Amino acid sequence: MNKLFAERLCALRKTHGMTQQALADRMGLSRGTIGMYESGLRDPDTQTLTRLADILGCSVDYLLGRTPDRHPLTEQILTLAARRSDDDTEPLTSSEIKQIREAIKILKIDTSH
Repeated sequence: MNKLFAERLCALRKTHGMTQQALADRMGLSRGTIGMYESGLRDPDTQTLTRLADILGCSVDYLLGRTPDRHPLTEQILTLAARRSDDDTEPLTSSEIKQIREAIKILKIDTSH
């Protein structure tokens, strides 16, 4: 993995008030495995990476350092809302409704910890 992954994993874990052991328990992993991820000595597989992102309320891209936006869908919703504020008479498209639902799901995951 990369150094940014290790740093973001550690920071997000702490933001959620979790110890390495608490995160390991939620993931079904050992505390040592989480420690190795955070020190950059071991890389999680794709399934584990996805589960980490879900538990920590961020995208996989954010964990990997591919985006600075922790909640990219939230940013998309804000952009959509800004665009829609100019013309609020037109109904939302099914795609826009889907984006909003996905953003709400991510926000619920993030605030439930």
